[in-house]
Amino acid sequence: MVRQLIKDTILADPETYSEVFLGRPVYEYCAWIMDDQSWGGEIELSILSTYYKVEMVVFDVTSMNRLGYGRDQGFTQRMFLLYDGIHYDLVVEAPSTTASESQDVTLFAINDLTKVRPIYAVKCTQLPQK
Repeated sequence: MVRQLIKDTILADPETYSEVFLGRPVYEYCAWIMDDQSWGGEIELSILSTYYKVEMVVFDVTSMNRLGYGRDQGFTQRMFLLYDGIHYDLVVEAPSTTASESQDVTLFAINDLTKVRPIYAVKCTQLPQK
């Protein structure tokens, strides 16, 4: 379903999702994203942020950059992801050390800035040791 959503969004907006923007012909990109061996990236995060109406904040642990998708869109919820240069991992908040995974919190109020600093601290500890 998610892959189809990405494909449909791209095909519905050829002005935004041009060959230049996608880095390859549109239909080739759509075929690529429909392949379950393909992994999405920034384009897909941007589309999903808009579709689900959730701001996505990505902390790139390799470059120490923070990227945002859906900023200034009036969304009321935010989620955090860590990116290691290959994969994106969802950041969750466990209500307690004994809570089950099903109780993990993945969406946070957009105005709750107390969540950003601890996540930034976590990302800093994940840098490769030299």
